[in-house]
Amino acid sequence: MKYTLIHPSFDPPEAKSPRELKAIADLFSSGETFPFVNYWSLEEGPIHLLSREFLDFLCSFKFGSNPFLDTIGKRRGVKEMPLSACGAQSATAGIAAALMTKGVGQGEVITTSLNFLGVPNAVMLAGAAPKFVDIDPDTLCMDMKSLEKAIGKETKAVLLVHFNQVVDIEPIDEIFERLKLDIPLVQDASLAMGSDNKGMPAGLVNLGGGATVYSFATSKTLSGLGGAIVVANDKTIIERIQTIGYQGMNFANPEELSSFGANFKMNDLNAVIVLEQLKKRVEIFEKRRKLKSWYDRELADFVDTGKIAIQKVGSGSIVTHYAILVPDRRAIAKKMADKGVMLGFWHACHLQKIYQDRFGTGPGTLPVTESVANRITFLPFHTKLTEKDVSFICKSLKEVL
Repeated sequence: MKYTLIHPSFDPPEAKSPRELKAIADLFSSGETFPFVNYWSLEEGPIHLLSREFLDFLCSFKFGSNPFLDTIGKRRGVKEMPLSACGAQSATAGIAAALMTKGVGQGEVITTSLNFLGVPNAVMLAGAAPKFVDIDPDTLCMDMKSLEKAIGKETKAVLLVHFNQVVDIEPIDEIFERLKLDIPLVQDASLAMGSDNKGMPAGLVNLGGGATVYSFATSKTLSGLGGAIVVANDKTIIERIQTIGYQGMNFANPEELSSFGANFKMNDLNAVIVLEQLKKRVEIFEKRRKLKSWYDRELADFVDTGKIAIQKVGSGSIVTHYAILVPDRRAIAKKMADKGVMLGFWHACHLQKIYQDRFGTGPGTLPVTESVANRITFLPFHTKLTEKDVSFICKSLKEVL
């Protein structure tokens, strides 16, 4: 048997075809909607419906429970955080469009080097240069001291990745306020679906006119086999992002080109699949919590003896990729493959030749990132795995170690 790294949570109801396939069939059968699939977003079409459903999902959190949210609410003079959303082709497209709306071109966007490569690619698509900062050794997310130190005259935005958890953005807000920065915080919450920090999900608060992006790629907790949702507190920002995603065409007046753009639009096929995934999100999230608890238990002895380390995540986290640190990721991945277990990895972008040639990055600049780069790997983590599967994977890992 081979254990894949990822697998969408498409569980067939009553041993019949998955509900996701039925939703696609229904879309294909719609005489009103089907002719416009991947061409134009209809007012009552799947993408608009998904946007509304996703906002309802995010807005289940209320004022009065999180002091930071209350502080932001008072500062903005609102008792309820306004939210708008639109679809995007991918998280990379959504991030790029969000950056483009803020005019980051020819400037720098601060982000982390240890990342999925789509994040710095989005910065490049927006015409800016990534400025890499270090990570926290426990959470593997952006280090706030490194962030503040990196801010300079050319800084046009901060791009934060919520890696398996919702990062507390209050320290970023404090930095922005203290330095009187007028730049956006763009958040990639693709790996934080269903997670919260002190009860607050990513995307409910967006700083500096920024936006938050959630991916529905095959590897994500809720999958549409592609597509993404972009969320912002300002409706005009969402309208601009949507315009960019439709090649710069003005939705209010399609005969007018109101910006330069690209084909960044979401496909209705992705939207109808995600709508079905949202309906069963509670069971998907719960299964992932169980998966994490099984892995944590099976690997506890190796963690205690220091043979491996596990990423530290908050109690409100729904893990997307189970990250561990091992002595030699490449060697261990090869031996695990011989046992039928696939492992994953991320790039440390500043160590890649194309970044060194273009931006002069290289070893010795991000010590924590560099200490983690050749050690971090991801174990199979999806809802098709059983407790017995997890036990076999961990037993195999221990044998290899």
